[in-house]
Amino acid sequence: MTPAATRRARLGRWVALAVLLPACRCGPAPEAALTPPSAPCAACHRTIYDQWAESMHAHAIASPVTIVQNNLESRRILWRTTFPDPRRLCINCHAPVAAAVTEAETLPLPGGPALAEGIGCAACHKLRAAVSAGRGSEATEFERHYEEDNVFFGPLADPMPTRSHASETVPAFGDPDQLCGGCHNVHYDTDEDGKLVAGRDLVLQQTFDEHLEYRARGGQGTCVTCHMPVAAGVTTAIDGSLVDRGKPGIPTRTVHDHSFVGVDHRLDRPPGADPQRPARARLLESAATLTVAAPTVSGDTLTLVASLTNRSGHDLPTGFAFERQLWLEVVVKDGAGRPLLGSGEVARVDDDLCDGATYGEPGNALGAATRGCREVDRQLVNLQLKLVDKVAPAPADLRGGRPGRAEIVAEGGARETVLQELTGGAVVRHRPVDGASLAPLGPLETRGYSYTVKLPAGVQDGSWSVRLRFRSLPPCFLRVLAGAQPSDESPIGNLQIVDLAARGGRFVVAARPDATSAR
Repeated sequence: MTPAATRRARLGRWVALAVLLPACRCGPAPEAALTPPSAPCAACHRTIYDQWAESMHAHAIASPVTIVQNNLESRRILWRTTFPDPRRLCINCHAPVAAAVTEAETLPLPGGPALAEGIGCAACHKLRAAVSAGRGSEATEFERHYEEDNVFFGPLADPMPTRSHASETVPAFGDPDQLCGGCHNVHYDTDEDGKLVAGRDLVLQQTFDEHLEYRARGGQGTCVTCHMPVAAGVTTAIDGSLVDRGKPGIPTRTVHDHSFVGVDHRLDRPPGADPQRPARARLLESAATLTVAAPTVSGDTLTLVASLTNRSGHDLPTGFAFERQLWLEVVVKDGAGRPLLGSGEVARVDDDLCDGATYGEPGNALGAATRGCREVDRQLVNLQLKLVDKVAPAPADLRGGRPGRAEIVAEGGARETVLQELTGGAVVRHRPVDGASLAPLGPLETRGYSYTVKLPAGVQDGSWSVRLRFRSLPPCFLRVLAGAQPSDESPIGNLQIVDLAARGGRFVVAARPDATSAR
């Protein structure tokens, strides 16, 4: 049987299962047989299904950004690679079950609702073993662990019998973090030599490796701790409308939330319609600590030092960190309220940071798409990697001393891009004012940044404020993807900015250093 025929046969088994479930009083009506594969699960696992349905996992191939990036990658870059990998590098992780039953490379996948699901129940619960870290983008690797029979896997040693499917426990669920590593490391062995060398092979995301580093440094949290916390007040995973709640023998369980809250959110609806927004804010607020030393004044210069500590279980920011903006907004005013410094300020959610590595770079397409800037913000602290089209391994004297981690630099003539070239990667930005590294914070790392302000003559006192802010995507990035269309004609206005922490206080210009104060 050809690979395509094998995949179609698997889809046929899913369709047959969806038709069979109603007869077991645990599934949808026959006319819903071609709904996404996770839909039948809702009849018995309604709470979990509803949580998942609002997650970015569920919408992993429906995101406007994913669709545009995947299709541009396919048509402009990956078309010249060998089928089937890495031409479906994105789809294999964003829709692993669907990818196993179709050979399509662009989104939306053909086949209607049956192939419209992103990362559904089967992506984890039909794997007999975890996909090796970083290999989720390989279709053959996922298929090798995928169970075709009607059995679902989980962490319970005593799963409750059901007529809809068999249930088993497997070692992978004893350490569920392993299930995350397949897709939350993203790399590709470009030269197919069996070795992964950053700068020669494609390395785009190392979140799972970062988490292992966090554990090695003494961190106690897991992927589940933050992204699948215990669901308060939920004592059973079986709560569908077709289940007799009074049936004796339904055991009490510890149930984990399946919302998979992370930093991404849907761009196709306004923030007020986002049910995950409060939980996302809480998650981000727990990820970092901001401390600000009381500012000092020497002569006509005020100095303020803001320090950040990464409290998450990986780098901060992580994932596709070239799309994440974690920055400091620092505002200093004199006693009359006149501004003396405004670094990292944005007037609107769709205004850009005035980053010297983007806005200040001649010929940069993202810089040309920047809005809300008049000059480079030389004191800006923006912990965002920069995606470029050509990279090389970093020289030994430029490495940060983190064994096993990708450390690369831009090659001469490299340009910032919104597409992942096979020759490219994400490199560190540097602060214009002092050349300080703006690399993401490593696990449990603390790093400080100094701000200086020249005080005009006559200033005797004033105020300062510092906010740590986050945005999952830069507006200029979206404008380039969308062909630089005006923000009011695109979902850019639905971006969300989350404040992780804020500090503020007053300063007094006096001869004594202890004349400053903070709160």
